[in-house]
Amino acid sequence: MEVFFQGLGLCSFVLAGSIAKKKFYPYLVKKNISLLKSKYNPNGNSYALITGSSDGIGKEFAKLLAQENMNIILHGRNIQKLNTVKEEIIKDPKTSKDIKVEIFEQNLNELGLNIEQQAQTVLNQYKIQLLINNAGITSVESLKNSSVDDMQQLINTNITSPIVFSKYVIQNHFKNEQEEYGIINISSLTADFPIGFISIYSASKSFLNAFSQSLQQETSSNIQITSIKPYYISTKMTRFQKLSFDTISTQEFVNGAINSFLHKQNCSCGNWKHELIYLYYSLIPSWILQKKLTQKMEIVANQLYKIKQIGLKRQKLNSQKQSNSLEDKTK
Repeated sequence: MEVFFQGLGLCSFVLAGSIAKKKFYPYLVKKNISLLKSKYNPNGNSYALITGSSDGIGKEFAKLLAQENMNIILHGRNIQKLNTVKEEIIKDPKTSKDIKVEIFEQNLNELGLNIEQQAQTVLNQYKIQLLINNAGITSVESLKNSSVDDMQQLINTNITSPIVFSKYVIQNHFKNEQEEYGIINISSLTADFPIGFISIYSASKSFLNAFSQSLQQETSSNIQITSIKPYYISTKMTRFQKLSFDTISTQEFVNGAINSFLHKQNCSCGNWKHELIYLYYSLIPSWILQKKLTQKMEIVANQLYKIKQIGLKRQKLNSQKQSNSLEDKTK
């Protein structure tokens, strides 16, 4: 019996070591980022499409890729912001001088949007060998207070868009399987640790993570699909939280995400700090962890709901004033 438990302990130690190596080895050994150019823009006529690149993480991806001789397609719903980002990238002394920067204006959360038709137009016009599905929106509120329109907008952006863009990139890959293609999907730590009051967002990120891993199984070895599951990043979505151990900058995140991708990881947190947080959360019983995180999120949801109700009341009062004003003019 003693020998059995010794063997079990040894197996556990070896398994833990194997998992640790798989998780943390890429952060210890940095890949040469110039591999992006040789793999995904070997002839200088291929592009990287980054959805949601008018600011935040997407903008940081665009800046980094532009410095590595990658042609860029900036994607977003605000044409002024996109033009500003394009100008910043072109004027940046670190940017490679021979690259091209294009703009793809599209509002992914628009109801009734024909995402497929618009995506097909762009993907047929440009040879896209690297796709970064970064665009995403969140909604911090209980399901009972969520509108169906808000739900559909989140699903359009977080689920439908990555599926459609990935479909056309993979179709192009199968036309020439000798060329290398890549897809990076930006998921979230909440994909594996569901939290109340962001239930739709959390579920959408869980879907994206499963989609990435499943899709990898039906593609060839010349296409790499990586799902990145970060924790907090200091962006507009997180209200530019102060940098700390659990909140990292967009630059730190993007560098880590690209490194994980080049290491051909199917799933990663993209940063060693977030990897440690993931490991820590995994050791806590799920019912304790989810209760604690949900309590924090409930406070935020209640605050946002009150702000939303005040905004709706003001909107109603303004519309009544306008209506009364029109009635007075017609008298």
